[in-house]
Amino acid sequence: MVTAASAKPRAVNPAFMLGLVALPIVFVWFLFLPGYGRSLRVVALIYAFMPLIFAGVGMTVWLLIWAFMRIASSL
Repeated sequence: MVTAASAKPRAVNPAFMLGLVALPIVFVWFLFLPGYGRSLRVVALIYAFMPLIFAGVGMTVWLLIWAFMRIASSL
């Protein structure tokens, strides 16, 4: 009997890998099908949401600079 834990993990074919690189937010959800490893899922999710993380950090820095400039100009 073959269980999910003892089954050989699925390989990512080149077309699927291209989709993950080009449109990660769309293709990352297919990694939640049975057979893909946990580390592959984690790395792909981090890669998929990196632009949102960078945008949030960038916006926070920009707002802090704007606030400090606004305060400095009123002194």
